[in-house]
Amino acid sequence: MRKTLSVLLVLVLILSLFSACGNGENSPAPGSSGSTVNTSSAAPQQNSGGAGGGENVVTIGRNIDASTLDRFKVTEGPSFIYGMMMNDSLITLKTDGSGSYSPSLAKSWEVSEDGSAITFKLNTGVKFHNGDILTSADVKYTFERFAKDSTSRSIFDWTTLKSVETPDAETAILVFNGPFAPALSQVAFTYIVDKKVCEELGDKAWEKPVGSGPWKFESWTPGQEIVFTRNDDYWNWGSNKSNVDKVVIKIISDASTSLAAIQTGLVDVVEPLNVDQVKQLESYKNVKIEDTLNSGSVYFYFRTVGIFKDKNVRKAFSLAIDRKSIVETIVGGGKATAWPIDSVSMGYKDIEPEYDPDQAADLLKNSSYKGEEFKIIAVTGQVPRITEVLQAVSSMLNQVGFKSSVEFLDYAAFSDRRIAGNYDVYFASARTSAGDNGSTLITRWLNDQFKSGYVNEEINALIKQQAVEMDIEARNKLFQQIFQLAYDEVAPCTNAYQLNTISAYKDNISGIVFKPNSYTDFSRVMKAN
Repeated sequence: MRKTLSVLLVLVLILSLFSACGNGENSPAPGSSGSTVNTSSAAPQQNSGGAGGGENVVTIGRNIDASTLDRFKVTEGPSFIYGMMMNDSLITLKTDGSGSYSPSLAKSWEVSEDGSAITFKLNTGVKFHNGDILTSADVKYTFERFAKDSTSRSIFDWTTLKSVETPDAETAILVFNGPFAPALSQVAFTYIVDKKVCEELGDKAWEKPVGSGPWKFESWTPGQEIVFTRNDDYWNWGSNKSNVDKVVIKIISDASTSLAAIQTGLVDVVEPLNVDQVKQLESYKNVKIEDTLNSGSVYFYFRTVGIFKDKNVRKAFSLAIDRKSIVETIVGGGKATAWPIDSVSMGYKDIEPEYDPDQAADLLKNSSYKGEEFKIIAVTGQVPRITEVLQAVSSMLNQVGFKSSVEFLDYAAFSDRRIAGNYDVYFASARTSAGDNGSTLITRWLNDQFKSGYVNEEINALIKQQAVEMDIEARNKLFQQIFQLAYDEVAPCTNAYQLNTISAYKDNISGIVFKPNSYTDFSRVMKAN
């Protein structure tokens, strides 16, 4: 009886979740064909529609909403996923792990011999969703606002950008103060905005964002859903135009609800899932699974001007955590690690994470810690089983003498707390884009974007050195030195484990690119009847 009631409650939650979507009734029944990243297994069927010739809609269940649609204030993964739907960058990162790039808005580019300038030649005739022609003036506005606008949350990424020259409408030259090795990596994740719209509307421009990408913004109900419609005039569809009319991304933070949603057909795609959920989907022949050890890690980040100023306190914190047990018994997949960066990035070392609660207790007794209570803050549902993971971590910490608890926040509140430095320690996930973390080190460590308060002049000098080192092997050695120091100091962060990302999708869905950095690309999604 209790089991029946539990199932009914989940179904009620699902129905209430989807009642707000006007196209929920159009979610078609499962079909056939499709594979993980195959873009050709479901041939394009323009305006194929659902039953009765209605819209062809793909509904995606994801666990976290965006905190903002303002391109200049984005710092987290969900907003980058939405950015790929609505916008274009000058170049795109290839997904083959090579760390190389493909043309996008820029049909070609050339880096100067000293690495201090990059010249981009733009494709002509590219239009924004409102019909405005995209030119070098939009490129200049985008990059210079990132570099000079104090309200931009990515301002530290572009501190070395001196100017953007535009000798003509099809040419944009990024000029830096000197050699800047991570430049292309950052360019690939910078979406070009419409200068005219931003200047005319100000902050209101983000109430209905205008991009040049394959999908147009239709609506956003924070905490519930975001809806996109296909841009039939997209300049770069080529032969790979989506046959889907509308993409609806539903925010489903509850794991049992997301599982039931894919089981009942109310969503076509859902991510992320945990191992137990995958087992429950084994009997569903029309559901496919994508399971990848990706470039994402979950980590603890310390505010080092308070409780965690003392290295012994940070070391005790790390030694108290049984990472392997968490991965094997709670998470059910991934890789336990305390190294500050993931295994697909430059500077990685495969070091066994230490677990020694006795040493942790001794270190804590001989530290500056005086029994202060603190909270580990985190985002609700950010990674699979986050509640169980942090409950276990808090228990492990308290067993060696800490007084910890856990506080879950929505992403907007968490982001505000992190930016303000209003935390003792936070738990989050991070993804690397191309295995080169140079820009992230500048932003988060050197310029202390999240106000950890940690200062290590030796690390800072090495970060500055890598920023101008263009040789790949030399950069890798610099990264190893940086991360070794951070590992020894247990600051400003310590990793917990590397993520396994598990996604489920109906077998009539294809064209999705499941990227190692977990920024899943839905822009060429196909749905067969």
